[in-house]
Amino acid sequence: MEVMEVEDRDFLQKRAEQEEQIGFIRKVLGIVAVQMALTFAMSATASAFTSVGTFVMNPFVQFLCLFVLIISLCVLVCSEKTRRTVPGNYLWLFALTLAEATSIASMAAELEIFSVLTAIMATCLVTACLFFAALYTSTSVNIGRLVRNMVIGVVAACLLNIALLLWMLVTWNFRDSNLVIVSSMLSVVIVGFYIMMVLLMIILPGAMDKDDYILAALRLYLELVRLFFYLLVILGKKK
Repeated sequence: MEVMEVEDRDFLQKRAEQEEQIGFIRKVLGIVAVQMALTFAMSATASAFTSVGTFVMNPFVQFLCLFVLIISLCVLVCSEKTRRTVPGNYLWLFALTLAEATSIASMAAELEIFSVLTAIMATCLVTACLFFAALYTSTSVNIGRLVRNMVIGVVAACLLNIALLLWMLVTWNFRDSNLVIVSSMLSVVIVGFYIMMVLLMIILPGAMDKDDYILAALRLYLELVRLFFYLLVILGKKK
């Protein structure tokens, strides 16, 4: 009888942990979905309407966005209390999202609306594929191995980024569109790896503190924005 009670208690505890993990995943993905929707909407609007595009491309607006982005990022990353306190954490995250979305929109303002919409669709498709891949991988990966592989992968990706940067500095030609596209495609691969790792950290139980949903959303959003940026470079067509 006592054994059955212990088993029932363990089952209920495990089920509660699973529900808590699912709630954490839904919260993070919900926040990121809103962030990306705002980014996509601002980019499409800046491309479609000249007045909006002119506004977001204003040097003062860009400087202000950079300032807000740096301050918000430092506060959210460095202050655990701030990013766990509602509603202040959402306000800081909204400020960061608005600044980043405005910066991306300034680039989209110079592109045709069809190419911007194509980049948006491509970003959504790639993200969905990476999410399902991470969901499938999470069933056969333990946290210790994930962390070890993530450290190795991040180091390798950083070295690849450095090599790519040096190559671009040595061979860069602004009129060579093929060079731009190739470098952007390599960057998409690197960013895709980062997104995969962040998704795994979010999906796997115990990999992240569930009270740090803002930090998890911030990490995923920044990587998705980088992916969108590089896809705009590849698919974007100037007006």
